[in-house]
Amino acid sequence: MQRLKGMNVKSRSALLVVLLSLQILRCSGNENESLRVMLLPTAKGSALLCRGYVTNDQQELTSPIYDFTREFSHVDTLDGLQVYAFYSNNEKFFFHVDDEGAIEQLTTLNLTNRLIPYALMTVSPVVLGYWETMLKTNDGVGTEWEVEVDTTVAAVNSQGDTVLVRYYYLAKARFDGWGHTAIPESQSIQSVIDVHWYEIDNFIVNETGGDSLFVKRGSAHYYFDEDLGMIKYITDYKLKQMNQPYVSRHGTWELIEKKLPRES
Repeated sequence: MQRLKGMNVKSRSALLVVLLSLQILRCSGNENESLRVMLLPTAKGSALLCRGYVTNDQQELTSPIYDFTREFSHVDTLDGLQVYAFYSNNEKFFFHVDDEGAIEQLTTLNLTNRLIPYALMTVSPVVLGYWETMLKTNDGVGTEWEVEVDTTVAAVNSQGDTVLVRYYYLAKARFDGWGHTAIPESQSIQSVIDVHWYEIDNFIVNETGGDSLFVKRGSAHYYFDEDLGMIKYITDYKLKQMNQPYVSRHGTWELIEKKLPRES
């Protein structure tokens, strides 16, 4: 995918290649147990059914509960890299891993669509594409990385004037080792691999007028199962839209059902 001119995308992880498995060394007493973790099951016919929702500080829903699938499709090639494709509600995603097992997913952001709620239009479609590290363990527990996207584009406001709009995203993560969380699919508290996104900062600013259009700051956790891959995501953040006051939100998506092909 061709990157937009003037766009700065940094992911402080090693260059990713083909393998889809992640080797993690877990110590149990005096024994070392090797684990193999993926973003999701890659056997043909595998699918994970998840549900998501967002609440406020009073644990009240602020949007409808939604269901979505994560279903492996096929192996593909993208920009010379062998990648694995999967679908979520008819949208295609790609991911791959590097020689040290770091998993990255291709993130695509339609910035033109993001600006529409603020009465701003770009002359031509602006789509950002970058690889986002989901899990990295090469330095063991405490391994850290970050993803940064910083770009400025020209847009036209409702008065027909051209303004400069800056989009900024910074996420800092750390591999925290093993933790525990409730998973509806297993109806239990499961042992999971914990990726802690301890700082997430995302904003859209009208640089010409000096107005903050969108601000989102918070943290998150990605939880991985050693067999099923990523099975839960939680986030806590504060959100501000234009001149509105900040609101606190808590987002979750989690595994509720799995579909795996039977072994022959």
